[in-house]
Amino acid sequence: MRIKMLTAVAGIRWSASAGDVIDMDDATAKRLIAKGAAEPVPAEYVTPEPETAEIRPPEQAVARRKKQ
Repeated sequence: MRIKMLTAVAGIRWSASAGDVIDMDDATAKRLIAKGAAEPVPAEYVTPEPETAEIRPPEQAVARRKKQ
């Protein structure tokens, strides 16, 4: 079951922060929802891809010396 965490929670082999959308086994997911630590997410929900940005190095200007 896919759930959205409302609080930070950790188990023996996993952890999740508030706002994380995770897949969890049904029994654990239902317990977290009942305790108010998570809410169910519709099956058609698609996790958005993180935004990325390209960092370009600044241009290096080269000054040529005049011949003497």
